[in-house]
Amino acid sequence: MSSKLAQFNVNSHSDGKMRVDLDMRDLGMTLDEPTELGGTNKGASPVEAAVAALSGCVSIMVSLVAKRMDITVNAVDINADFGLDMRGVMFVAETGNPFKNINLSVMVDADMTQEQFAKMQDEVRKYCPLHNLFTAAGTEITEDWQLK
Repeated sequence: MSSKLAQFNVNSHSDGKMRVDLDMRDLGMTLDEPTELGGTNKGASPVEAAVAALSGCVSIMVSLVAKRMDITVNAVDINADFGLDMRGVMFVAETGNPFKNINLSVMVDADMTQEQFAKMQDEVRKYCPLHNLFTAAGTEITEDWQLK
């Protein structure tokens, strides 16, 4: 089976401070740090955006897997808590992957059996690119899935 490699492009601009403006496709996004860290609080920090992207990716994969299983999903709510080793960004020590753990609480509102729900979870873990990226980097992802 040949691999499909999709190409993406993101452009960023910063005036040398904490705020970074990004453009992708016809969309814009701002990353920034909180004011207490020297930013202007105009956007998520890069580490918050990374975990937000994981949450979004898991949610989208739930919808895609459900569609393949011919199941209608009414809603997906995810809460993500994470621990970050701050020694690297504080120039104290090299830490490698600073994302030590991420706790995902996933609530899926859909009409499905527990067996289908378990299969969905396995498929999401298997195919979610950002879940794979974090786990391959050594981040421990703890998940609490609930079916509503």
